[in-house]
Formats: sequence, C-alpha cells, structure tokens
Amino acid sequence: MDASRGDYKKVQDHVLHSYHLKEYRNRWYLIGYHHELKSIRTYGLDRIVEVKEEPLMDFTDTGFDPKEFFQSTIGINRPNETPRHIVLRFTANQAKYILTQPIHESQEVDEETPEFITVSLDVTPTFELNALILGWGAEVEVLDAGGGEGTGEGDFECGEEFVF
Repeated sequence: MDASRGDYKKVQDHVLHSYHLKEYRNRWYLIGYHHELKSIRTYGLDRIVEVKEEPLMDFTDTGFDPKEFFQSTIGINRPNETPRHIVLRFTANQAKYILTQPIHESQEVDEETPEFITVSLDVTPTFELNALILGWGAEVEVLDAGGGEGTGEGDFECGEEFVF
C-alpha cells in the first residue's frame, strides 16, 4: 500500500495486514497491522494512493478486536496509554445535549443541578477528545483530567486552556 501523510506530497510504501474499516466524522479509515513496525496503524482512505497485493506474504492475524481496541477511545487514534478518569462540568445550557447524546459509552452523571451537570468518563487522551472539549468553550470546565504523577509529555491540564 502506498500512502501519503498530511501534506500529500511524499508517498511511502507500507505493508499492512488490513483488519477493519472505521468511519469518524465523515472520513473513512483503514486499520491494520503494519508488517515492519509490528503494530496496529490507522490510515485515512483519502491518503491511500495505491493498493497492491503481496501474494507471497502470509496474512498476520493478531486477533484484532475493533470493539476492544476502540473501547476507551474517542476518535480514530488510540495511544498506548491507560484510560484516565476525566471529570467535566457543563453549564445547564449544554447539559441536555450531554445527557441525550453521551460523549462516550463510559459516561456517568456524577452530579446534576439546575446550574450545571458533572459527568465522568474513562477514556484514553487523544487529539480528538481534546478538540471535542475545546469545542464546547466556556460551556465546559475540566474538573479532573485524570493525570496523576508521571503521565509525561502531553498531559491534560485543568483550566481554561488545556491539551493532552
């Protein structure tokens, strides 16, 4: 398979054992086992330039289970991190949407008042989660980012500006 990165200028050759197709935000992705990197990788279908069959190579079955793989993830990427217990407080204005369209299957309502709703999620920090939270702007406050000690680069910080 030949695929390009975000700039679409440089095309690289990858040997991928295809496992799953996944749609996220109106874009389709191919998830599979990368032969050389020996890990699960994700590629946007719109970035795949050419697909070639490797008839002399045996298919590598890692027992990939998409439901398990994406269980604690929002979005298309899954970092090699353990999920964090993240607590968010939403304004009353946003509460009805959060209740009727949960952010993630792990979402639990911790507190509900006429002024706000507090929910917790057990999710792996991803770019997509960060973008989702930032999109709510002043309607959300991160009460607990589940960072703990030693979480390393890209920690999620509580407050007005935060990133994973």
